[in-house]
Amino acid sequence: MLQHPGFDYIDIDPYGSPNIFLDSAIKRLARNGILAVTATDTGCLAGTFPNACLRKYWAKPRRDEMMHETGLRILIRKIQLIGADHDKALTPIFSYYKDHYFRIFFICEKGKKRVDEIIKQHGMFNNAGPLWLGQLFDSKITSKIAKKSDDNFLRIIEKESKENIIGFYDIHKICKRNKLKVPKTDLLVKEIKKNDFKISRTHFSPIGIKSDIKLDKLVKLIRKIK
Repeated sequence: MLQHPGFDYIDIDPYGSPNIFLDSAIKRLARNGILAVTATDTGCLAGTFPNACLRKYWAKPRRDEMMHETGLRILIRKIQLIGADHDKALTPIFSYYKDHYFRIFFICEKGKKRVDEIIKQHGMFNNAGPLWLGQLFDSKITSKIAKKSDDNFLRIIEKESKENIIGFYDIHKICKRNKLKVPKTDLLVKEIKKNDFKISRTHFSPIGIKSDIKLDKLVKLIRKIK
């Protein structure tokens, strides 16, 4: 790969961590090229082995309902930092967790200023990280993909991509903590929309919702639903 002048598309799909392939791939990724990366070491990224995550991905993971979103964002940051070393800004345009693996597609832009903008979107989230705090999807791309498929997973991602929200609420956990009956998700979504908050389902959890509503307000809405 290093003997070639460059590639418009590079796909890294190893068993385990993609780390050892990242530097060579990014060096030969062309301007406006696409880098696809798969990682199957979910135990590391999702918090089962936190020390391994610190060593391999330079970040602290979490072990809770949001562990897969956190793990995906930790992986994105690690790849972006390798890109930054070569003055290449890598922006996720389609990324997800499914079937015990993480998968990310980046578009590559060259330039120090663009790299600086990427790094400014790195930070902590609920004591996990540092990780990527920016977009996971390009909503135009997710819409095009979803239109060509009847897959429910892709439809969820399409709606999720329109709300750039970090993290999500686990409805069952909230209801258990507050001794509430778990409402039907469709009814809860309608109620949240009615109150002018952003809302979408999330592919990270079948019982999770992404919303900008505050927790105390969400609990009050759940109490109202019969």
